Amino acid sequence: MADLCEGGNEPPGSLKASNSSSSSSSSSSSSSSSSSSSSYWRVTLVAKELARYRIDFVGVQEVRLDGNGITQIGDYLLYYGEGKDNHQLGTGFFIHKRIKSAVKKVEFIRDRLSYLVLKGRWCDIVVIKDSFYEELEQTFDQLPISGKV
Repeated sequence: MADLCEGGNEPPGSLKASNSSSSSSSSSSSSSSSSSSSSYWRVTLVAKELARYRIDFVGVQEVRLDGNGITQIGDYLLYYGEGKDNHQLGTGFFIHKRIKSAVKKVEFIRDRLSYLVLKGRWCDIVVIKDSFYEELEQTFDQLPISGKV
C-alpha cells in the first residue's frame, strides 16, 4: 500500500514508465519507450476530455503505468498506482488543480482497488475505485441465456 499524500503533493516534472532492469536490450528499451509514449498520449487525451466537460475528479482504471506516482497533465493531477511491470492494469484518479488542496489521502491497495479521501465542507468524501462489479458483469454476460436469472 502506498500513501501518496504523505510524501508531498508536488507532481514530478514528467510522466515516465519505470524500467526495472538496468541492462535491457535495445528491443525491450524501445518497447518501454513506445509504451510510455502511448500511455502519456492516453492520459493527455483523458485530461482534455475531463476539462471539456468541466469534471473536477474521476477514478480511472487500466492506467497501465508502473508503480505509484503523481504527475501533472494540463490542469489535472493524475494520481496513479499499482500497475504491473508489463504496463497492465492499474487504477488512478484525475484531480483538477482547483480542488487539489482538498485531497487528504490517496491509497492504492491492489492493481484493481484504490481509494481517495477528499476534505468536504461538513465531512470527508471517500471515493473507492474497484473493478469487481465490472468483472462480475463481464462474467455474467458470458453465461448462456438460459443460465441468467
